[in-house]
Amino acid sequence: MALFFISSEGRTAEERSFAFDPPLYSEKIFYFDLPQQPLGQALIAFAKQAGLDILFESYEVEGEKPLSTPLIGHMSVEQALSALLSFSALEYAYTDPNTVVIRKKQLIAKQGKPNFIFRLPEVSVVEKEWPQEAFLQQPMETGTAKETTLFDGSISGSTISASRIGKLSARSTGEIIRSLPGILSESSGGVGNANITLRGIPLATGGSKFLQLHEDGLPILEFGDIVGGNPDNYLRYDNTVMRVESVRGGSASTFASNSPGGIVNFISRTGEEAGGSVEYIQGLDYDSSRLNFEFGTPLTDSRRFHIGGYLRSGEGPREVGFSGERGVQIKGNITHEFDTGYLRFYGKHLDDTGISQLSSAVRVEGNGSYGSVGGYDAAHSGIQSPFNLGLNTLNADGSPVFLSFNESFDVDVTALGVRFETELGNDFTLSYKGRASQINSRVILPLAIGIEENASNLGDSVTIAAGPGAGTAYNGLAQLNLWLDFISDSLDYTVQDFQISQQQDNLTWTVGLYNSNQSIQQSWPAWSIQWVALGNGAARPLEIVTAGIDTTDNGITTRNVFSEILDLEYDTFAPYANIQLDFDRLILDISYRRDRAEARGARFDVSSSPVVDIDGDGAISIVESGGTRAPIDIGSPELMNFDVSYDSYSAGGNFMVSNSLAVFARFAKGGRVIADRVFDVGILDPTAGVSIGSPVDENKQVEVGVKLQGERFSVFTAWFNSKTDETQFEITSRTRFSRQYEANGIEVESDFSIGDNFYFNGNLTWINAEIVTDNLSPALVGNTPRRQADLIYTITPEYRNSIFSAGMIFQGSSAYYLQDINELKQKGYMIINAFFGWNIDDQLSLTVNINNMTDEFVLTEAEDGDFASAADGTIRGRPLAGRSATAALKYRF
Repeated sequence: MALFFISSEGRTAEERSFAFDPPLYSEKIFYFDLPQQPLGQALIAFAKQAGLDILFESYEVEGEKPLSTPLIGHMSVEQALSALLSFSALEYAYTDPNTVVIRKKQLIAKQGKPNFIFRLPEVSVVEKEWPQEAFLQQPMETGTAKETTLFDGSISGSTISASRIGKLSARSTGEIIRSLPGILSESSGGVGNANITLRGIPLATGGSKFLQLHEDGLPILEFGDIVGGNPDNYLRYDNTVMRVESVRGGSASTFASNSPGGIVNFISRTGEEAGGSVEYIQGLDYDSSRLNFEFGTPLTDSRRFHIGGYLRSGEGPREVGFSGERGVQIKGNITHEFDTGYLRFYGKHLDDTGISQLSSAVRVEGNGSYGSVGGYDAAHSGIQSPFNLGLNTLNADGSPVFLSFNESFDVDVTALGVRFETELGNDFTLSYKGRASQINSRVILPLAIGIEENASNLGDSVTIAAGPGAGTAYNGLAQLNLWLDFISDSLDYTVQDFQISQQQDNLTWTVGLYNSNQSIQQSWPAWSIQWVALGNGAARPLEIVTAGIDTTDNGITTRNVFSEILDLEYDTFAPYANIQLDFDRLILDISYRRDRAEARGARFDVSSSPVVDIDGDGAISIVESGGTRAPIDIGSPELMNFDVSYDSYSAGGNFMVSNSLAVFARFAKGGRVIADRVFDVGILDPTAGVSIGSPVDENKQVEVGVKLQGERFSVFTAWFNSKTDETQFEITSRTRFSRQYEANGIEVESDFSIGDNFYFNGNLTWINAEIVTDNLSPALVGNTPRRQADLIYTITPEYRNSIFSAGMIFQGSSAYYLQDINELKQKGYMIINAFFGWNIDDQLSLTVNINNMTDEFVLTEAEDGDFASAADGTIRGRPLAGRSATAALKYRF
């Protein structure tokens, strides 16, 4: 994208040529060294160091405040100009790609030449170019009281630009997050349902319990591990996103509630420059078509907008035999700027259906390797198929309903928000962020609970019930599926964050008030068990007859084995404060947050299992005779009725040893309220609903780091220690956890360039994690938490010039245990993604992306913990998706 300010009169042909990537002039990074001085002199020095012509009226600049804080470090022209003019009534515009005009905001430029012109003699600045990925000087707004850079701040963070995301070959939000340092993102579930954690904090269950996903500075949901409602389910990446920021540990505990581990923030474009793009993406080796679009422009000198989204349809990267992935998203915002600030309204509507997977049959090949079994490849195929459409069952109130297995992952989100910021005088700044979201979804997932490699062992007669071969005998691979059905009638979420701050000399203080309301209205009405014959995109139900009795109905052995309703509401209130002291090269800050959560609601279960003629044929079959857990008894609720308050705090400092070297240290403690799983962890009074144990889990982190930058490289490294309390319940295994974990580790992120065309960005994290205490299973003390590798990494070398770009993404980890008993392992692996881009002209480009190029078979999780539980060398596991490739044609205007 181009970062030039373009007037409403449009771009010239020359300006359009600078809007194409690569290269982008505005993304070149220069080293600036501007001491305290009058603003006019600072602008002249800036022009010399950036190699630009600069024009301004001297009388307009002389009346502005001088540069009171040195501007030192590597940054882009846009970042430096924004910093220079941030406390003035001035703005800038390009008259051509090498000339900048400084003028009063909202004033039309006077006719005639400015009375002061500084024009730099022509010089070459190629040697000062910085790689696009120079992360230490990227702006950061997440987890901070005011925008900073990673070099200046005392936080562990990272930024991924939109152009870099386009090269990751990512197929989901979870795969984008996986490329961030220190973060473990298990993206094997498909379009959503990712499990995300960081820095050795455990993945005892699904979701992202100690890490929050944000969109434009506010959480998607208040809790990251709502059963059937992982936050990434409701967040779809498209070209409206400008960048993704992450903060690991540290200030995340005090600048957000319920996210002591960290924050990942997706930040949208807001139309600073005129232009947009249309992109068509086609799957090359699988059925998928997608159209991305986005456009933004200034409407006047004070008003701008941006709008965009996507349309998609297709089968998806796993074969299921039908168009299981389809949807639309539309996002937009409009911003009005005034002399002292801005007001922005934004909205989003997402209506999307996808295919998601849980564990299924996987072959144990030995030495930590796994693969396909019986002609079924879980990395390339799903359990869903056109031959196993669903079943007749009962919903929560006992009414007959048809459950469609192929509506696997259906989400609907409508969100409206506002953001406001203004200067009040005396260096006070008031800001407000707020959003209201209507969220509902239905997630139907097949969980393997049994495997039989020779289906003839299941009964006297086993035949295919539907699809190809219907009525014929079957003796191949069969799987017993528990169909999980999560209907979220409302995950509606309202969140607000007020903040006021004042900057005086070297002191900046901030106080804020956060409040949110999270609704969890769910029903789980139709959990049923079914035998299916496995096949790639062709799963079919089995008919099983024993002793002359048909023991299945379209493969179903039991209907409604589990049903319940949740009607919960959480209100969160959190005042917080931050103080930052800036002593030139030393920056210190301390922050505090006081969270109060009010939890109200009830869970409803089934009191009986009546026998019902569900199919209405006038007879009770053997399957129907077992009864069905419906209707749900709303007269006997389990109550939730508790209030809890807890403190979070963080303190850190950053010392700039020199212009190229900085060191930092930080300590933080934060909490996380136990959400909907609170009924199953043993801390609620069963009648009154009050808490009889602590409903808050804590995380503490200490980190010390070093940042180093030169003209063509930058390096960030940090040592951390993380201690976590975990009270949890896993729905699929009905297992309760009450533990403490500890992890020590080192994060490293680096980028550098060689010559003018070769660029490198990479990160790796080494972690030593263990279970320190276990109140329920003390034999596990000292073990490594499941799915926690000692080493995870993402390494990206790239070659690019004005016509062509190519690169590879190496992502992987060392070996890890699949369960806490530390017996069954996944060996170390490397996933290789590749991208190739061709700039056909200044506006049109073609890109080919390959995901998992070597088709590695990698398990992220398993229901079985050891070889003894495997049936004939087969276990139940969930692998990453196999190889897939896309081609994208993108037009920029």
